[in-house]
Amino acid sequence: MDYSYSWSSLVKSKKGSSFLSGIIRQHTYLPSATADEDGKCAFLTGDFKVALELAYCLESIPGNLSRFFTKDVSNLLSSGIQTIKPTSRAVDMLEWKSSFTCVESAVNGPFEEDGVTAPTAMNVDSIDPKIDPNDIQIREVWGCNLEFEFRLIRSIVDEFPFVAMDTEYPGIVIKHTEKTDKSSEARYQVMRANVNMLHLIQLGLTFSDENGNLPKCGTSKFCVWQFNFKEFDPRKDAYAEDSYTLLLQSGINFDNHYNHGVEAQAFSELLTSSGAVLNADATWITFHSGYDFAYLLKMLTGKMLPMMEYDYFELMNVFFPTYYDIKYALRFANNLHGGLSRIAAKLDVFRVGQQHQAGSDSLLTCSTFHKLKRVFTDEGKYLGNYAGVLYGFGLDFVERPISPLPR
Repeated sequence: MDYSYSWSSLVKSKKGSSFLSGIIRQHTYLPSATADEDGKCAFLTGDFKVALELAYCLESIPGNLSRFFTKDVSNLLSSGIQTIKPTSRAVDMLEWKSSFTCVESAVNGPFEEDGVTAPTAMNVDSIDPKIDPNDIQIREVWGCNLEFEFRLIRSIVDEFPFVAMDTEYPGIVIKHTEKTDKSSEARYQVMRANVNMLHLIQLGLTFSDENGNLPKCGTSKFCVWQFNFKEFDPRKDAYAEDSYTLLLQSGINFDNHYNHGVEAQAFSELLTSSGAVLNADATWITFHSGYDFAYLLKMLTGKMLPMMEYDYFELMNVFFPTYYDIKYALRFANNLHGGLSRIAAKLDVFRVGQQHQAGSDSLLTCSTFHKLKRVFTDEGKYLGNYAGVLYGFGLDFVERPISPLPR
């Protein structure tokens, strides 16, 4: 039996069609449906019952999304579909109890127009093992829900201008040799060669305010974003075997990335206009992030990295006027050294999500940064003095601006 239906036969408008399609795709975290040029939507799972359960969930929310349904769907529901009780799978697809106001905002405009209060927040300094990790949602972003998620980001970036970032990439395939110059410029040339050759796989962003509060985006969960890119193809692109294996073990599905991932150009355009970059009020937080920023700059500019390191840092200062590399700042802290997970453990910060995935690592970076501010204050130091320097790069070129962080 053919269970492919035209969205136009299910909803009242093109806007509603796009909206409902986005809901189904977003809340399965992978496109559960694909639309052809005629607007036909075929469910990849072949499970039409789940789609009807989803419709039941939508219809059962009072005064909500039913205005998007045509009479045909209403009649379908009233003629017996309502006897199908939504299974946990259907409810998980929609997550309607926790994200209804967030989804509504995507249709009706900003939160203020919806009568919804400003996004609530949680202080990451207060995270402890007693808190349910399910209170934090790492929102998977694919090609199908990219614009929707950036609308949420634009709505919170002014209130939460601290942007913690982490990336996953195919490792380092061009390396120093024993005879290679180990100067900053030489290290930059090795990084440049790798980044220009390879593609970003995943990027995580965690937004917070100066006190470490996280946004909720109108849902019941605190939001972290994980962008999954499509450009990397292990069948033809170079990669470091150990990095590739580690990403596989961490749950990265490269076929899903290639088939459903975010296009770099689309991401670049939306990030550029989001308020998170090219903004002196935004502060970027990273850990050992030379390669992270390099991949992001390559994507934002749509060009290969500059030949000279000096020109690279000129671009850095344009796109990211204020940034921190925690790895560099740790040189000036007492008894804190090692990788991100080790530092976080020493500061009693716990992880949410899968290690070696960018969303989880960006959240851990955010939490560690705000804890580290306290450590520096207790030691009589000001963390802002160590902004604007990337660990291992450019120390002869970059200025060290004083961050607007409160003393």
